[in-house]
Amino acid sequence: AGTRLSVPRGSMMLWVELPAGTSAQAVFDTAIRQGIRVAPGSMFSNSSRFDHFLRISCGEPFSSQVDEALRTLAAIVSAQVAKG
Repeated sequence: AGTRLSVPRGSMMLWVELPAGTSAQAVFDTAIRQGIRVAPGSMFSNSSRFDHFLRISCGEPFSSQVDEALRTLAAIVSAQVAKG
């Protein structure tokens, strides 16, 4: 709840905007410890403008493993939003 998805044209990257005040870096830190690799938006800007964005690569075919990772990522985001 509270997230927005931007589907770019001609790319295999999805951008997820988290609710304001939610740290994409904190989501990244938790996700990486669980073997889920996403990128916090702060990596792509020299300002804090994208600190509440995640970039997710979709260059791999959908599978049960990808589905499980996305569900885990959703739980991580929900927990981070609740901390908000």
